[in-house]
Amino acid sequence: MVKATDKPGKVIAINYRDLNPEIAKQIFYRQRILSTLFPHNFPHYYASFVGKDGYGGTVRQEITTDSHNEVKYPFRKVREALEQIQLPIRIDTQDPKNFVVGIDGGEYYLDAPEEVFPNGWNQQKIFEYMDQAKDETGNKIYSLKDRKTVEISLERIKVLSEA
Repeated sequence: MVKATDKPGKVIAINYRDLNPEIAKQIFYRQRILSTLFPHNFPHYYASFVGKDGYGGTVRQEITTDSHNEVKYPFRKVREALEQIQLPIRIDTQDPKNFVVGIDGGEYYLDAPEEVFPNGWNQQKIFEYMDQAKDETGNKIYSLKDRKTVEISLERIKVLSEA
C-alpha cells in the first residue's frame, strides 16, 4: 500500500510482513545502492522504519507517471547489469504492478528487491561496473559521491548481516 505524504515528491509504502529494525535498515541500504547505480529504475528511499506492531515501510521518491510515457531506460538493461555484476538480489518480474514508466522515461521497479544471500555483494565487481560505465557521449556516469554512497551502503549491509 502506498500513502501520500505532505512532502511533495515523497510517498510512504507500507510493508505488511514482519520486520525488525535490522531488516528495515538492510532494505534501506540495498535500495540506496540500487537507486545510485540505476537512478531511472529504482526509486530513491529517504527512510525505512518498523513500528511497534512489527509492520514497517519506507519513505520513498514518488514516481510520477503518464499514460504516454516512452521508455528511455528499460529495466531489461538493469537485469543485464545485475547479472554482470552478480548482485545478490531477486527481482519479482512476474507481477506487472511492480513496474511503472515515469515521466523521465525510466522503467521503475516499485517493490523492494529481496537479498538472495547475505554478504553476497561483490564490491570489486560493483566498482568495476561503476568505473567503466559511460554515457552516450563517453563521460563517466558515476561521481565520487556516488561511489562513496555505494561504499558506505555496502559497509552497512555487511555490518547488519553480521549482527
